[in-house]
Order: sequence, then C-alpha cells, then structure tokens
Amino acid sequence: MKQAGILLIDTDKAVTADIVSTLEAAGFQVKCVARGHRGLSSVYESRPDLVIVSEQVPEINVEELCSRLQELSRLPIIVLGNSQEKSHEAHILEAGADAYMSKPPDRVELVAQVRSLLRRTRGPQSPSTGGGPGGCDLPMRGARPGYGHGRHEGTKGP
Repeated sequence: MKQAGILLIDTDKAVTADIVSTLEAAGFQVKCVARGHRGLSSVYESRPDLVIVSEQVPEINVEELCSRLQELSRLPIIVLGNSQEKSHEAHILEAGADAYMSKPPDRVELVAQVRSLLRRTRGPQSPSTGGGPGGCDLPMRGARPGYGHGRHEGTKGP
C-alpha cells in the first residue's frame, strides 16, 4: 500500500516538527526541505503527491514558487502564512496555490485540507491505499527517494 507523499518547504523547525508529526500520524509520508530551490528540485527527485510551503521560504518568493511548481506539474499546493489581508491570500491563490492556511495551521484543518486536495487529484482512495501521484506529469518512475521505499503505482493522464 502506498502512502501519499507530502513535500514540506519551511525553515521554522518548531512548526515543521508539528506538521510532520500531525501528517505522519494521519498516515502520510513527509519530506522536509528548507529552501525554495531545493523544494523545486525535490519535486523531481521525490515526486510528492502534494506540496506545503511556507510563505516566508528563502531564495524565492512564494508566488514565483507556486507558479514554477504549477509549470512543472499539477500538484496541489498549500501555502502557510500569516496574512490578514484577503487580497494577499487571493494573490497567492491566483499564482497557483490551491489553499492558504494560517501558520501554524490547525492540526485537524490541515489534515482535512490535505485529504480534500488529494481526493480531487488522486481520486477517492484513502492516503494509504495507492493511486497516482496527484496528477504529476513528470516522466520519472521507480523508487521515491526521501519517502522510504514506496513505489508509484501509476500516473494520471493529462
């Protein structure tokens, strides 16, 4: 059985530890990186099913990061931030994010948001029952570095 892989891009160690603990307890595999460019390369290397990124990620602004991730694949993206401005949140959503959540996120809401986005991109299976990699159109196959020893079962077409 394949667990959904989540790439977390954030530099805040306390928030990252809490998110990893929460998502792993919910049955997901999580890989963490602290920089934007490393996050982009991790999409190729690890082939996650979903990306969670902090709004304050170093090296690249979050709007550009979302845009570049959308150019690479159709992975769902959750942005974590502290904005109180709805227009700012809307701008990030327009740049390619699928959801904007306050940081640190509420644990129950985070798990629900992840499951909701994965249902839309992977189909109705649970996080640990297999399926395609979130609509990711990357040509690579095989082992998933950074996520243990799971393998992709297949991909969704365009």
